[in-house]
Amino acid sequence: MKLRRAFAVVIAIVAVVLGVAVVSGFQLYDGAVSDREQQSAETAATATATQVETLLAERARTVELAATDPAVLDASQQRRATLQRLVEQTPFHGVSVVRANGTMTAIESAGLTADRRAEVIGSEFSDRTYVREGLAGQTYVSDPVEAETGNLVVTISTPVREDNSIVAVLTAALHIRDGDFLDSLSVIGGTAHEVRIVAGSQQLYASKSFDDHAEYTSANATISPTGWTVTATQVDDSAAETQLVTSLQLGAGGLVLLCLFGFGAWFKRSNLNQIDELLAGFDRLAERSYGTQISVGGSQEWEQIGAQFNEMSAELARHARELKQYREIVERVSDPIAIQNCDGEHLLANQALSEYAGYDSSDIIGADESLYLDDDAAAHVAEKRQEVLDTEQAIEYELSVQFSETSIEKTFSAQQYPYYDETGALAGTLSLYRDVTDLKDREAELEQYKRAVDGATDLICAVDENREYLFANPQYCAYHGLDQESIRGVNSQRVTPDKIVTDNVDRALDGETVKYKMTRDHADGSQRILDVRYYPLGTGDDNAGFVAVLRDVTEREERARQLRVVDRVLRHNLRNDLTVISLEAERIAAGASGPVADSAEGIQNHAEELLTTSTKSRAITDVLSEQPDRVSIDATDVLTQGASNVDDGVAVTLDIPDREVLVSAVTGLRKAVDELVTNAVAHNDQSDPSVDLSLEEDEQSVVLRVADNGPGMAEMDRDVLESGRAIEDLYHGSGLGLWLVYWTVQRSGGSITVRDRTPRGTVVELELPTG
Repeated sequence: MKLRRAFAVVIAIVAVVLGVAVVSGFQLYDGAVSDREQQSAETAATATATQVETLLAERARTVELAATDPAVLDASQQRRATLQRLVEQTPFHGVSVVRANGTMTAIESAGLTADRRAEVIGSEFSDRTYVREGLAGQTYVSDPVEAETGNLVVTISTPVREDNSIVAVLTAALHIRDGDFLDSLSVIGGTAHEVRIVAGSQQLYASKSFDDHAEYTSANATISPTGWTVTATQVDDSAAETQLVTSLQLGAGGLVLLCLFGFGAWFKRSNLNQIDELLAGFDRLAERSYGTQISVGGSQEWEQIGAQFNEMSAELARHARELKQYREIVERVSDPIAIQNCDGEHLLANQALSEYAGYDSSDIIGADESLYLDDDAAAHVAEKRQEVLDTEQAIEYELSVQFSETSIEKTFSAQQYPYYDETGALAGTLSLYRDVTDLKDREAELEQYKRAVDGATDLICAVDENREYLFANPQYCAYHGLDQESIRGVNSQRVTPDKIVTDNVDRALDGETVKYKMTRDHADGSQRILDVRYYPLGTGDDNAGFVAVLRDVTEREERARQLRVVDRVLRHNLRNDLTVISLEAERIAAGASGPVADSAEGIQNHAEELLTTSTKSRAITDVLSEQPDRVSIDATDVLTQGASNVDDGVAVTLDIPDREVLVSAVTGLRKAVDELVTNAVAHNDQSDPSVDLSLEEDEQSVVLRVADNGPGMAEMDRDVLESGRAIEDLYHGSGLGLWLVYWTVQRSGGSITVRDRTPRGTVVELELPTG
């Protein structure tokens, strides 16, 4: 080890010089004194040179140690923190990083302003000797240079390696005049010597006011490897002092040797052993044993060095853990991720890309995207990659692909970024692919819904919990004289301040589904009747507002009123006239006999049938004129009531469960079932007529079944029940009863099926939604 050898040489030289001086003093006092003084000066010069060499070696080793820190190459705040720490915790006043291309990429210095740093960063330093020497692989100590501040600066540079290649130079500046670099020198001989260190014409150090007086004995020594000159002088004592010195020479020599050996022992224990421990720690770090801890004692400086090493080692371990975590995250991400070089060859392919492609990651590495994509998609990706390489700008685009090996078809939102290597050179692209297939499908569905809402004849809008519009379709905006583009955020109470609206909005915001009708003045001056429905967008505290659907039912309401008026007039007049006819026919039949009595009885029967038809027409009018609001009805109760209305002499079978079976239907369902039962009995031509009522249910619907053993149902009657239309314009069928059944079931959201019964009869099935 150079330091050990240098220190041993110093001790040996001092011992020899002192020994020769003692022997010569006894032989030739005057010559011995002169030789001793000369030798003392040389020893002081050599010892001082050795100390400077030691200090420079320690500083160079500190720079070499710092150059092994990966953070030096990190283009983030981590590098700046590392360089700042080096300035704060070492004698260096400034450090910088110069890339292999000669460009300075980082600098930290005491008192360096942000403007000055910005000015220096990016400057060219390839012409500096210490940069060239560092890039040549040497640790180099420069000649002193006078800075702008007037201070003398010595620069130590060393190469920064990555993967056994020199990628940068780490430089550190020592301030000579204003710094404390040479203040720690101890001059051999104490005040008897004066020491000066010069580099060329520049004086670097002087122990006190240096004077080239002829009475001084001086000696020079050269500091390796800088070539600096150390000049030490010995003061020429008087003759009396010479005798005293001679008498004390043996004791002083022994004492000096004792001190030197004591200093050597202390130095070995306090420094060399710590250096061995430190180097062993670096060896373990070089073997990637991050987290290694060392224990060095001795001086406070060594304790600080040990603490910094342990902190650096722990930091490297943390970086290693984070790198492992990042790798695991990339592998676990469900979106494909790829890194490709400038030729398109994959450098990285995560697990998601491997699963989509149907190839192992090892098979994808080295190949381009044509390995796993269809030709069109591969060409599109290659074109976009080239665009990123040409512009060095990130791009985003949509990509629909089919993976050739797995036949998976997907739509991705692709993002491509330029990828740079550790030197900052463009090395390829980083690609992220997010699967948006489902999102595109939902967007298409939303677009369909939007077209449906915008094209609806109803007035539709949505209002949030603050009563402000979220959206409204064109019909709603046109009806209320609003601008569809600026309606969002408008308070709905400004548009519809009516109390009935406000009260029902309160109910809707409480989570209630609201249905009501109201009369409103239209923009054209007419009054319109609106059927209003509010559907909450949530429940309770989670309610985010409601959707309003307004339907203009003015014409329907008017037709319903007209229908009721006509029905009321016709039924009133018809019933009055038929009652008169029936009474007259009954009076004629009572006072006549033969054909006249028979005709009178026939007139009376027809009058009663017309009265029955009038009653049915009223039920139909009620069904058609009222809003088809559905309620929950017990189907078992409906069938039980239908069975109870059958006349004696008709066999009735009731096959229903012993519990409620709820269906969703309009309130006229009971009349409809009664009509089917009545129709089955009235048209039965058997001597033993029968009617079977049964029920069948599943999770979504309930089937009410009415079966008879009659002659069967005419085709035209079937058509009325199943489709609500007659085959011929002159069809009258069995009267209005079957129409009542059809409209009741149709308005209940159900359907009717008619089929023949084996061996004889008809089965009518009403399928209704569960309630």
